[in-house]
Amino acid sequence: MKPYAVRLKEIIRPAKSVRAANGIYPILSMTMHQGLVDQATKFKKRIASVDTSQYKVVKWDQLVVSFPIDEGVLAFQRKYSEAIVSPAYDIWDICAPTVVHAPYVERVLRSPYALQFYKSKLRGTTARRRTLPVDVFLGMEIPLPPLEEQRRIADILDKAEELRKKRQRTIELLEELQTAVFLGKLPDPSIAGGTVMRLADVCDKITDGAHLTPTYVEDGVPFLRVTDIQSAAIDWSRVKRIPLQEHVALTARCKPEPGDVLYSKNGTIGIAKYINWQQEFSIFVSLCLLKPKPGVILGEYLESFLQSDLALKQARAHSKTGTVTNLHLVDIREIKIPTPPIRVQSEWVAIKNSFQATREQLSASLSALDELIHSLHDTFFMN
Repeated sequence: MKPYAVRLKEIIRPAKSVRAANGIYPILSMTMHQGLVDQATKFKKRIASVDTSQYKVVKWDQLVVSFPIDEGVLAFQRKYSEAIVSPAYDIWDICAPTVVHAPYVERVLRSPYALQFYKSKLRGTTARRRTLPVDVFLGMEIPLPPLEEQRRIADILDKAEELRKKRQRTIELLEELQTAVFLGKLPDPSIAGGTVMRLADVCDKITDGAHLTPTYVEDGVPFLRVTDIQSAAIDWSRVKRIPLQEHVALTARCKPEPGDVLYSKNGTIGIAKYINWQQEFSIFVSLCLLKPKPGVILGEYLESFLQSDLALKQARAHSKTGTVTNLHLVDIREIKIPTPPIRVQSEWVAIKNSFQATREQLSASLSALDELIHSLHDTFFMN
């Protein structure tokens, strides 16, 4: 065994099962990233059954384990002296509290090292119903340095994780600020000299992609679908491909070009993507292509508007719900867009690009922080 290593069975044991009965307790739910949280925080409402008499009472510093365990759904209860959790959860006591710091053990049990151990030992055939035998769980080897070192490690990882949360929140607030600035730039026609027009009036062409599923090939021309434009950047390595001759036939009617805007009209409606790349591609019927009129509207401004609440509300009002939610081209053409002078649109594009540069810097910083946290886990738990 490694220095300071112990088997989990040496520091925890099954807790005595205590049911809620007629007692009144806070109700906790397990989450993958935040551990135990008040149920109202997770779901914005109570979802527990009216009868909680069979729920399990969990005391301060008892370990709660949910499933599937390889997603890290376990945590020590450090919110209340007593609370209750689903009867499906397992509860454990620390049997050596004088040598064990619960937050440190939680960090170990949620670390990449532990998650990989769980995943390699799961039993069963159904993905989310696979379980980890109790004897295997208790037999896991974990590092357990002296108590003061445990506290130091837990404190370092807590600070790193808190910094990560703040960085993520900064990115979210930046997105909200960008939206607020954009909405503030939308003109009042009576004041700013702008006007409100239909998409049909500001686009030279609005059409959709292939109505029939084409032949997919290993080496061909990219064929974009809604799922391909949902992320910030298109992962061209995952995009399906079609034969060149089918691409040529499709683009005779609908040829995407830089400066155009893609817009989703089936399934997840209302996603817009400004085409700022040179890659040749075709599109499926779930996407439509908007070609902005030069001198009337800028593609980047059009993209931003189509993703705003003002546009999404119009799209949802026109959408038809069946097997999948969809928009017809005739309804897309009727979506109304505030259309300020090109000068004002250009000002917005400059602001948007500035936001984007800041976001990329923050995202790079967040990625570096993730790597640091992963490195800390390796240092503390793998060596």
